[in-house]
Amino acid sequence: MAKNAINLGELLKDSVASPPQVYLKVKQTMSRADFSFKDLSEIINYDPSLVARILKIANSPVYGFTGKVENVDHALNVLGVEQLNQLILATSVMKDFKDFPKRLVDMKSFWRHSIACGVTGKHLAKYHGIPDPQSFYLLGMLHDMGSLVLYSKLPELSKEILIRCKEDKENLFEMELETLGISHARIGAYLLREWGTPEKDL
Repeated sequence: MAKNAINLGELLKDSVASPPQVYLKVKQTMSRADFSFKDLSEIINYDPSLVARILKIANSPVYGFTGKVENVDHALNVLGVEQLNQLILATSVMKDFKDFPKRLVDMKSFWRHSIACGVTGKHLAKYHGIPDPQSFYLLGMLHDMGSLVLYSKLPELSKEILIRCKEDKENLFEMELETLGISHARIGAYLLREWGTPEKDL
């Protein structure tokens, strides 16, 4: 048994209790057969800070667009509706995790890594002919979300695990199971299911 076994329900109490409202509104609008880019733009533009984050990410080197993405309409055209909404979910979730000690993680690097995993996952799925490659974008973007929960709720234990992994060259997943009885992957999956995120997006 793990020496610091944790209760998943208690760990996630008060942690990003529900998915972002903009994400849910866009999803709901997309379910209509007659939705338009204008409908989506109006929802997204209602949150200026979200727009700023989306444009910053869309213009990052990870996407490699030749021209500058200047507004939400342009982002919808170059990214696509599904990918943009998944970006809304991911960036909103990341924004909510900000109270853990900064010594545990460089959020800029963490975010770049997450985006790169999302883009790479989508391209690999396309290359191998896997149905619904778009879902792999969200998987890549949020694959380490459980780590942010641990950094926020258990900073000292997280620090201990990271130090041991680095010094002993141990696998993070295995070290988490040994120490906590649970991994960051399971924490992230549990949280997304609590939100009611469709299985196809997981």
